Amino acid sequence: MPAGLFGQHVASIASAKPATLTRVGAIRLWDSGVTWRAIQPTKNGPYNWGPLDAAVNNARALGAAEIMYTLGSTPQWAASDPNSKLGLYGPGSNSHPKANSYYTDYLKAVAQRYGSRITSYQVWNEANLKDFYLGSPKQMAQLT
Repeated sequence: MPAGLFGQHVASIASAKPATLTRVGAIRLWDSGVTWRAIQPTKNGPYNWGPLDAAVNNARALGAAEIMYTLGSTPQWAASDPNSKLGLYGPGSNSHPKANSYYTDYLKAVAQRYGSRITSYQVWNEANLKDFYLGSPKQMAQLT
């Protein structure tokens, strides 16, 4: 079977050494310290690219030809409800962004930095569950 048919979600991919991980054909980056919230913790501060750089480099070192980056987990500064306690990743993490441009600006920054090294994007993780997303289907469609 072609390796590209098999992928993994590796929670430690941003911090583990590639030699300690299993070779894969595809990897999904989520729940590994690489959420939007982790990479852009403040609106005007610098991006914290370190974890995502490590995750992408480790995935490539493992032979992953396909790297899917799952967006989501709103930073508190960008949340339309920054005090929502329902999110799994902290206050406001499951909130729709107060401006869609915050999300699209972040997505553009990621795409410019990683180019074709990230081969696909998932707009949001499990947007149908309140633990991950409190916006409406219409709002999610607009982000998409």
